[in-house]
Amino acid sequence: MACSQNPKPTIVAAANFDAEKDSKALRSAMKGLGTDEKAIIKIVCARDVKQLKELQKVYQQLFGRVLVDDLKSELGGKLKDVIMNLFLDDTEFCVKHIQDAIKGVGTDDSVLIEIICSRTGEELAKIKEMYKKQFNKELEKEIAGDTSGDYKRFLISLLSADRETSDVDEQQAVREQEELYKAGQKEMGTDEEVFNMIFARRSWAQLKRTFEIYEKVHKKNIDKVLFDEFGGNILFCLQAVARIAQEDREAYFAEQLHAAMRGLGTNDQKLIRLVTNRSNLDLNTVKVHFLKKYGKTLEDWVKDDCSGDYLDALMTIIKGNH
Repeated sequence: MACSQNPKPTIVAAANFDAEKDSKALRSAMKGLGTDEKAIIKIVCARDVKQLKELQKVYQQLFGRVLVDDLKSELGGKLKDVIMNLFLDDTEFCVKHIQDAIKGVGTDDSVLIEIICSRTGEELAKIKEMYKKQFNKELEKEIAGDTSGDYKRFLISLLSADRETSDVDEQQAVREQEELYKAGQKEMGTDEEVFNMIFARRSWAQLKRTFEIYEKVHKKNIDKVLFDEFGGNILFCLQAVARIAQEDREAYFAEQLHAAMRGLGTNDQKLIRLVTNRSNLDLNTVKVHFLKKYGKTLEDWVKDDCSGDYLDALMTIIKGNH
């Protein structure tokens, strides 16, 4: 399945929300010399995105100023990135980060994979529509211009936004697991098109059943098959789809959060993207997967990797407001 049956966010609509009171508190935190970062974190990191959008309107009405512009000018570094993301709903977030990933020289492929491979057909359709509206360009053409080979073809296939949603067809699963075997493990070389067709088109439930039968028949799980047959960005794409199909989307995001913090150094941009974007959607469920997979809470991992106001903001979001 694409996501848990009842995914839970960490940030919900705050009780007793008062946009005027919050607006005045934020203006006070930014007025004059110095900035009260803690006051900003306390408000912005504990309101859901609908409340933050209402807050923007009221702030502008009260002070004739644009809230996000004031915050941008008062904050810096990683804390600013956290706060700015919180004002975006999921579609806005995806459009912004995809655009950032492909503009200029070079491409941040990890962002494209993380977003495009994890979204449903309906979500991808909304992203494409908003991208066209904002930049007057077709997202598929933009992606095609910045990627190549099997990786490009797989992303373009996903961007058709037409993944099946039908119930499991057992006969099809039996047939297609064998097609995957013949296209990969059975022979020298790999028929990438077969993997592309099945991984990009079939429903999450259908893929899950296909992978189960494959492992039962051929004594090898799909993750090992992919690792042996592919490399580079196309491998990461197929692994993302396989993880979501076999477990759920929240399990994939838990793995991505771990990847952002494991080893030397932290991939702060990845950590910020995942924590802020999933906070209104399913971060509580992601936390459950994280603990189960790594034997340590997400909060404890973040505490070990971050510090200062940046840490305070992340912890406020991860702990949640309810």
